[in-house]
Amino acid sequence: MEALSQLRKSCSWPSIYYDCVDRLIKLTNAQVVLEIGVAYGLHAEHLLERFPALIYYGIDPFKAGYDPNDGFVRDVHMAYKDINEQISMDNLYKDVTKSINQNYPIRSCITRATLSECSNLFPKEFFDFIFIDGDHRYEAVKKDLNNSLALVKKNGVLAGDDYDWQDVAKAVDIFASEHDLKIDFINGENGHKIWYSKLN
Repeated sequence: MEALSQLRKSCSWPSIYYDCVDRLIKLTNAQVVLEIGVAYGLHAEHLLERFPALIYYGIDPFKAGYDPNDGFVRDVHMAYKDINEQISMDNLYKDVTKSINQNYPIRSCITRATLSECSNLFPKEFFDFIFIDGDHRYEAVKKDLNNSLALVKKNGVLAGDDYDWQDVAKAVDIFASEHDLKIDFINGENGHKIWYSKLN
């Protein structure tokens, strides 16, 4: 758990976008939330602490080598110092699930998979809010968006981070155009923004 603690302490994400997601959850009164991209589990525990009635589902394959341009796996490997990057990701998964299960055993569920691999586990229109922050490559984002659409309730919200990444913006814009959805943005205190779309 020491490596996970080190990664969480040095993580900049809480100051970048957590307040934006908090505001969206309050505005929409979301109770059942899916996060695609669990990473360090820091956002999961933040949401579970901040919203005592919230039920959290997290999906992440914890897989090394998925995107050579994303430094996340390298950071994990530097902290865990295992034989290879995949073993480091395996140990990250173990530590994250242990931490979340210890602190929030009733209101949380982590699935080690991509949404494409496990979307059939959930009923249609199950989630109030889906936050997409996993694999940031175009095809992966597009798949997550397409798989999420059937899982969000009417009047629910699809949202995500890193719209300033070219592939993310392209996938979101094309998806919105294909499904006649309006994309809005919510700005954080530091100027960072996340995208979201309320489904009718």
